[in-house]
Amino acid sequence: ETSHSIPPMEMCMLMISMILKASPDAASLLLGLVDVDGNTRFWASLTHSVRCSLALISVDDKFPLLRKLEVRSWTLDQLRQSIEGIDETKKAEDLLSSEWLQKLLDSCLKNAGFQASNLVSSQDEKKVHEATKVALAAAPGSGGLDFDIVIAILLLLEKRQMPWAESSIVSTQDLLDAACNLAGRATVEEPRFPLDGSRIMRQCALTGNVSAGANLLGGHDGLVLMCCGVLMKEASMTMANAERYIQQEASISATVQTSNEGSFALTNGLRRVLWMLQEHVLDVTQFGDFEPPFKRGHLDPVFSARTCLKTWLRLTDSCTKEGTAWLTNWLREELKMTPENGASSTKRLACAA
Repeated sequence: ETSHSIPPMEMCMLMISMILKASPDAASLLLGLVDVDGNTRFWASLTHSVRCSLALISVDDKFPLLRKLEVRSWTLDQLRQSIEGIDETKKAEDLLSSEWLQKLLDSCLKNAGFQASNLVSSQDEKKVHEATKVALAAAPGSGGLDFDIVIAILLLLEKRQMPWAESSIVSTQDLLDAACNLAGRATVEEPRFPLDGSRIMRQCALTGNVSAGANLLGGHDGLVLMCCGVLMKEASMTMANAERYIQQEASISATVQTSNEGSFALTNGLRRVLWMLQEHVLDVTQFGDFEPPFKRGHLDPVFSARTCLKTWLRLTDSCTKEGTAWLTNWLREELKMTPENGASSTKRLACAA
């Protein structure tokens, strides 16, 4: 008989799962239990490993304990310790394994009604970004996506160079960028947990993820930070030098020494610049887009064009002639400036920018 007995931990999980399925209030009642002798609440009495297991208990493909303040606060604290390195006696991987982080992320996504079927695989970075944001949009009545947990997990997984899910067609960085872009934006339904933007921005800085920070920040500062990240990665510039270069008032042609010795090739950084040009300049359709106040999601097209073009020029300083010719042809195609229509464009506002 003993050979068929259920291990204690498995039995515990089964019993708690049954309790949680019994009633919508079961999770609150369970966490409200107090040890009379020690005056210790249920969650505080558990070991770290037991908490990691119980936090991911599923009820009808949802994870109710992650929606409870006590469990959520513990989860956020564990993520904070892993990112900030407060517990120096343990490695971050020992505290929270990548496998557990992946399961935790999957749980949070399911709680919000994540639609993986909306994800796409494409060389078009903008298409991937927009489709990923659609997939991350919270389902009605779900309580919203818990961005504080989701972004912290993705920052850790990206830092460890781990996929967010097995065989996913979207990279961890792509999912992270989309989540940061959505975080804090107005939604139809009020999210259950408000965004702690300052903490997330600090975590982006601690993990060195400039792209995530730029998407989280948004607006003019976000665009500058995004371009700085591209320059740091592909032009080997420091953050201070990249920011100084982007923001200096000198004319574009005077900001960099050009050369025609190298050969032009479209890199990931240059693709990112094209995407930003498309989003913030070429898609302009109203005169009001040129008027303040400029805010997150509403940038000055002239400022955006200058910032992106300066970044392009710096990235192609070894092949300026070829790079400029390629960009000119691309702009003509995007603006529909073809010989057939007399080299004029219907996108006059974009041309003005």
